[in-house]
Amino acid sequence: IDEDLTARVNMADSKFSFQEVGRIYEPAWMSPEALSKRPADINLEASDMWSFAVLLWELATREVPFAELSPMECGMK
Repeated sequence: IDEDLTARVNMADSKFSFQEVGRIYEPAWMSPEALSKRPADINLEASDMWSFAVLLWELATREVPFAELSPMECGMK
């Protein structure tokens, strides 16, 4: 926080779950809770349902989900 009481946030200092070393994440196919929670706190049934729904959407539309967004943008939205 500077003298104007404005917070300065550097996104380069932030660690995102899909950027961990040794792990490859595809956030377009991951449920929102899988991106925002620790692995132990994720409801696996709901997360699997989300992934299955995305798969069905792909089959129905023949499109890639969030194709216009980069993985970084997908993980943050």
